[in-house]
Amino acid sequence: MQEARELEYFTYDDYVKKEGRWELINGEFWDMSPAPTSKHQWIAQMIWREIEENLTCKKRCKTFISPIDWVVDKYTIIQPDVAIFCIKEFVKNFTNPPLMAVEVLSKSSALKDRNIKFKIYEQNGVKYLLFVEPNSEFCEVFELLKDKYQLIDTLFYKDSKEFSFKNCKTKIDFSNVFEKIDE
Repeated sequence: MQEARELEYFTYDDYVKKEGRWELINGEFWDMSPAPTSKHQWIAQMIWREIEENLTCKKRCKTFISPIDWVVDKYTIIQPDVAIFCIKEFVKNFTNPPLMAVEVLSKSSALKDRNIKFKIYEQNGVKYLLFVEPNSEFCEVFELLKDKYQLIDTLFYKDSKEFSFKNCKTKIDFSNVFEKIDE
């Protein structure tokens, strides 16, 4: 009878030594390549701008854009495309959950984002999770209600949405996010 091979689980210590762009999820490395498309990057940047410009608690919370590391635990380090973290000082990586996380979907990451990372955000109490579809230009908004995410809105080009947190709020105008390029 063959002995079961012990699985190797990687940790934060392995993660910091690894070259390239990776996420570490439950002790497994997930490749972040190829680099996102220019549209993906533009949309992430515009969402960052909308959130940051409208954030009412800038003295204690900041909006960050990837690559940023959220160290969930020693076996899980993920990189939201955009996130709001409340901090007392600037840090190398974040250990507290963000108030909001945004994932701009791509063919190579959509399955991981919608399933694996969705559960991580939900289990760690991230109040809002947004999935932005850059090609079809819509955004699904999930809110944590009674410890479970509920789809509360699907937003399109002309929509805007306000997000409320404890003693803080922000707003995203999607006509600015899905800005058209003149040809």
